[in-house]
Amino acid sequence: MGVVLIIAIIGLLLFIITLKKEKKEKWKEFKTPEEYIEFLKPHVEFVNSLGMDKRIPIAHSALETGWGKYPIKDCKTGKNSFNLFGIKWRKGCLIENYVTTLTKEWDKEKQEYVSIYATFRAYKTIKESIEDYINLIRNHYPESWKNRSDYIAYFKWLQAEGYATEKEFANRLISIVDTRLKNI
Repeated sequence: MGVVLIIAIIGLLLFIITLKKEKKEKWKEFKTPEEYIEFLKPHVEFVNSLGMDKRIPIAHSALETGWGKYPIKDCKTGKNSFNLFGIKWRKGCLIENYVTTLTKEWDKEKQEYVSIYATFRAYKTIKESIEDYINLIRNHYPESWKNRSDYIAYFKWLQAEGYATEKEFANRLISIVDTRLKNI
């Protein structure tokens, strides 16, 4: 009887541990920008408490992922990075996981886009991606962070401080807010 009780207790503990494990987040297919916006809104609500306009991470992630249609995935395994902001991975980075994929970068010398393989940070969840984005901006883009309540100034500073290579980066982000996110 004692052995049966021990086995039952072990089984119960294993069951409880399995329930407590974090569920693996899945990426869904988005048919419209509005669907992507509605999906992302609850994930970004916390940025208001930081003084950031919540439209900033929505617009930025919309641009980087094509409204969720083109998440950054590893070119060999297809693994989704949950990297909503195109944040590159570098050796010594606190984020240990990464994916490598073919991407386009603006080449200032050639004045054109070129295809390159780049390494991007990979996250387990959307929340982890947003939190890392906030920390990156706070720690490395001080003027952008100071202007986090004003999306126009924020995006202009983000470009000026070198976040992206694309020459129309700020204007495209401002346009996303003005055309799709004005009333959220």
